[in-house]
Amino acid sequence: MALTQEQIEKVKTLFTSEDLSYVKQGIELVEALIDNEQDFVAFLESMRSSTLTDFTFDELKSVFDFVSERSHKTYLAIWALGTLSQ
Repeated sequence: MALTQEQIEKVKTLFTSEDLSYVKQGIELVEALIDNEQDFVAFLESMRSSTLTDFTFDELKSVFDFVSERSHKTYLAIWALGTLSQ
């Protein structure tokens, strides 16, 4: 199921936390609410407000540019890449 704008904002709040456990909670929330690749891609595109084209690591990392913790941004990009590869 696609996420509502309110759910997306809550996930963004979790992703921007300096505490990695909150970032992981955001990931768990997304995984619990999204059950197909199309909705996951739509979620990623809503994070970045643009269309994804190549699904490369660098492109996925740019999806999370709003995350200030560099290591968390990388963690999220790896998670997204792994999710898309399933």
